[in-house]
Order: sequence, then structure tokens, then C-alpha cells
Amino acid sequence: MALLVALAGCRASGPIDQEPPWELHPYDALPAPDLETLADARECLARGELERAERVLRELVRLYPRNVPVAALLQEIDLARLDGYEPGVRAAGIERMRRMARGRAEREDTAVAHVLAARLEGDRRAAAVLLDRAADLDPRCVWAPYGRAHALARDGEDDAARLELERALQIDPEHLSARRLETQLLVRAGASSAAALALEGWLEVAAGDPRVAPRVVCAARLDLAVVELLMGRAQTAIEVLDESRPQDASQRARLLCLRAAATLESGDFDLALTQVRAAAEADPQAPLPQLQLALLLEDSGEPDRARAAWTEVIALLEARAGTESGREQELSSLLKRIEAQVHLERLEADLEAESEPVGNP
Repeated sequence: MALLVALAGCRASGPIDQEPPWELHPYDALPAPDLETLADARECLARGELERAERVLRELVRLYPRNVPVAALLQEIDLARLDGYEPGVRAAGIERMRRMARGRAEREDTAVAHVLAARLEGDRRAAAVLLDRAADLDPRCVWAPYGRAHALARDGEDDAARLELERALQIDPEHLSARRLETQLLVRAGASSAAALALEGWLEVAAGDPRVAPRVVCAARLDLAVVELLMGRAQTAIEVLDESRPQDASQRARLLCLRAAATLESGDFDLALTQVRAAAEADPQAPLPQLQLALLLEDSGEPDRARAAWTEVIALLEARAGTESGREQELSSLLKRIEAQVHLERLEADLEAESEPVGNP
């Protein structure tokens, strides 16, 4: 009996000795009540109640000064205050935020301050220096290797990104941002089946987590729809798209483009064309809807309209040249421009041939 009591006592006391998750992972974890508070702050931000959201977040920062998702959402409030201003004014405001964050990092010299400064840093090398300092200050700061992995992935250096990602996941195997980047690398590698499983698992956990922005959740759903389409599962892709909640014009346009691709699989060309046109209207500056529209018009036997669409694609891609972030994006833009130019030249040659009189020597 004494042995049973002793064993029962050990079993009962075990969990008490364990550190709570917000102590094990102070840069991310929050107790359940404070996760609800963070969710309230995010809802306030979505409604445009910036002052109320800021008050809530500042209290959370006071309680959890090393929590990056909370502090990053405070940065998002400052960025939201710049919305609606002219591009030059907005850029100046962001530059001011960057200088203030860097100054704070130098004064406080904490890992979280350096991570937050890196988040706003436009220069990739400067951001890397800040992240390296964060790792030196606290090797447990998962955001340092994650930040390096993210930057490497944006530059198309996927192998190096995976190495940094492994370091991040060794620190925190459940880190949501790291796991999300893992899914993106799987999609890019063409590992469709593995990517689908990883995305489904990530969405199951992250979709209701207030530490993850709704825009990131939607982007993951759209990635899952892409993977389902690549595996020939158009109906499943449509079901995924039905659950997606686009957060801006860019995501609305991408969703409509994916709907068009799924619709085309079912053989409804006219509906697909309507959806692509709607995508182009949703985000007129995005090249992808125009590129998809040009391809559909070309297939529909409307060479004049297809030529106009390809010309628009080239103009949009050239307008983006030099503004892409990362070598991978720059290369993607270049390849799209080359593809558009080839299609345009081929159409012009066909039209010229059609205009030639029959029997011309």
C-alpha cells in the first residue's frame, strides 16, 4: 500500500515540476487566457480599433517581454497607422520605425530587440547581422535561425535555408512559423504528397492560433489548393478554396486564379475565363491573372485580345523589375517576362502570316 501511495504521489507531482511552455519557449508560448487576449487584440486590429489593440498588446508585452508574436503585432499596428498615406510618406514612416527599432536593439542588447529590428530591416545583410547577434545573446531564441532560414529561402538558397530551419526546429519542434516555412520549401521542391500532409497538419494547428496572422493562414490554404491541383485533385482543391478567407486584393486574385485552374479541369472554359477576368480586376497590378488570361485567350482563338493581354503582362512584369525582394523572385519575374515575350512574338508572327495575301511569293 505504501508503495502504491508513493507511486501515485510521484505521478501526481510530476507535471508540477515541469516548466510551463511559456518558460520553456519564452519567445512564442503564452498561457491559454493570454492567447485569448491576443486573439481579442488581433480582432481589434482587423476592425481598425488600433488604440484599443495597442493597449491590450502593451500589457501583454509587459507580462511577456520576450514574446515575439506579441511584439511583432505591435509593430503591425504602427505599420497600419501608415496605411493610406502616399508611398513616399509611408516609406519615410517605415524608415523611422526601422531606425527606432535598431536604436532600441543597441540600447537594450536583448535577443528579442534584435529580432524585431531585423524584422523591419530592408537590407538583408544588416538583418543577418541583427539575427546573428540575437543568437549570440540567447541560443534558445528560435527566431534567429528561423529568420536566417526565411531570408535564405527568399533568395532561393533552399539547401542553406533547410539547414537553418533544422536549427530552429531543434530549439522548438512546434514553432509555427518554422513549420510553415518547412511546408513552403516542400511545395517548392515539388514534393506534392509530403507538402499536402504537412500543410494539412499545419493548418489544423495554426488556423485557430492568434499568434498566426489570418493572411498567413490563407496563404497556406492557397498553397494547399495548388498542391491538390498538381496532384490532379481539382474537387479537393475547390473545397480548400471554399475555406480560404483572402485578406487583401493579392490573395483574392490568387484564389480566383486557382478557382479558374480547377474549373478548367472540369472542362468549363467560359467560367474559367470569367474567373480569371475577375482575378485581373481584383488586383490589376498582379501579373499572374493577366498571364493566365493571356493563355486562355490564346487557347480560345482570340489572337488580337491575347496579344493585348500578353503586352499587358510584359508591362506589369517590367514595372516590377528591380522591386522584387530576393533573387528567386527576380528570376521568376525574368522567366515570366521571357515566356510572355515568346508568346507575344509568336502571336504577332501568326497574325502577320494571316494578313499576307494568298499566293504571295
